[in-house]
Amino acid sequence: MKECICSTKYGKVQGYERNGQEVYLAIPYGGDAGGARRFLPPVKPEVWEGVLDCRHFRHKAMQAPSVPPEMMPEGLREKMIGISAHFAGGIDVTKTFEETPDENCLYLNVVTPGSDDRRRPVLFYIHGGAFFSGTGNVAPMISERLVAEEDIVLVSVNHRLNAFGYLYLDGFDPAYKDSGIAGMLDLVLALQWVRDNIANFGGDPDCVTIIGESGGGMKVETLMSMPEAAGLFHRAIAVSGSKVLATQTREEAHEVTKALLRKLGIAEENWRGILNVPAQEIFAAISEGNAIVDKALSFEPVADGLRLPENPEGKFFYTELSKQIPFLVGSSEDELAFFFPAISPEMSMEELRGMLLLKTPEMQTLFPKISEENVDELIKTVLHYDKADKTPAECFLELISLAHFLGGGSYRAACAKSSQEGSAPVYFYMTDYDSYFPINPGIRCSFHTADLPYIFRAVWREEAESVARAMSESFIEFAKTGSPEGKRPEWKPFTMEHKHTCLFGDTVREKEDYYGRMFEVLSQVTEAPFPM
Repeated sequence: MKECICSTKYGKVQGYERNGQEVYLAIPYGGDAGGARRFLPPVKPEVWEGVLDCRHFRHKAMQAPSVPPEMMPEGLREKMIGISAHFAGGIDVTKTFEETPDENCLYLNVVTPGSDDRRRPVLFYIHGGAFFSGTGNVAPMISERLVAEEDIVLVSVNHRLNAFGYLYLDGFDPAYKDSGIAGMLDLVLALQWVRDNIANFGGDPDCVTIIGESGGGMKVETLMSMPEAAGLFHRAIAVSGSKVLATQTREEAHEVTKALLRKLGIAEENWRGILNVPAQEIFAAISEGNAIVDKALSFEPVADGLRLPENPEGKFFYTELSKQIPFLVGSSEDELAFFFPAISPEMSMEELRGMLLLKTPEMQTLFPKISEENVDELIKTVLHYDKADKTPAECFLELISLAHFLGGGSYRAACAKSSQEGSAPVYFYMTDYDSYFPINPGIRCSFHTADLPYIFRAVWREEAESVARAMSESFIEFAKTGSPEGKRPEWKPFTMEHKHTCLFGDTVREKEDYYGRMFEVLSQVTEAPFPM
């Protein structure tokens, strides 16, 4: 077995060989992020002597510890084993359960065909979990086929989350002016590490694509508007994670901070006490009921007008910084199936109508303007989409998903980016491949995260091999060239005049403005109208 030792600016690292590839785990890209540096911007790691052992995971960001399936209740255990198998392509990722949450989590992983001078395209993966949870440590475990078949270098990253990445303290002390965006500055530092070191691992620092799924997609779109990130990446991919961002103002963030202090029993004049509270206690406080203030307590990047532009109109927007960044964006057709697991496959058309008209908080949030007068038009529209045998349950999942930012948000993001004068090309896709859904086996759907393992070439059920190959080849062609057209010439850029959409299903096909009529009708029952 060959020796896997590579040099970085801070010292040498030792990885391990996996079927001809080199794998390096938990390389420090930042220094201490806890203790006296809690809530402060990240710093570079200290130089070390000798060779650092990077064959094992270290810490993920502060969050709830992973619960192994064998410790779950029996009914839930089977479902979660199935979801884990799908998400990881049947690959055993239990090794990632070893990682413990900690404030000091500034590590990244590298998988490469070889630490040579080939200068391969770099895929910089940002994990999901909103801005609250998640880990980048699954990606190196499931990416072997992708790295080998596409000859790329994969980097995945851990960074500060929730209060540790986004608690805004500038209202108390300007020394903490960056605390509301510290987690994003972690990602900037990781991209700087890639710029300075990835050539030693066989990667090309001038061909870096940032890709994120769910919360990772939101982080991709945030980086596209951050001055510090300019020039550190060259293409961007957002998978199932397009949301209106930069809406939390400094004033709102300060109120959340004060609410957390009250929860911890710390007087505002003694706010510095939070610097000494054990990390586990802070996390317990922000997790308890997830509703410290009137609205759910959610931590996300604070729009300070300096690190991140303010968004007073609450619309999708892209700054001049991202103007020349080619952008690939999309989602799955049935994203919210993951969050409505009890939907009956036997739902009738009358039950569908009744579900849409429910006055529950969830349905009112999705369809605040729905009524007896317009609900039938909504159902009639969705029934005409693509699948002649679409069931009422499938109609329901598609409608709630396209009305939500996880599904419909990608269309709005594509409209906003392509509306930039002189914008680089935008490519829009939707996944409508009906995957087996372990949480509700009676329903086949394109649920949230269903397509991520396909992009990584990690296929659990053999029937998905065709769509997985189509997606991974198209996405990596985009990462290499800024356009998927080399592999899929029919997939043309999305513009406001020609809203080309690539649909990944049992077949892969390109349609112009496939969802236009759907979003036109949805705009009549949702709060925010979709761009036409």
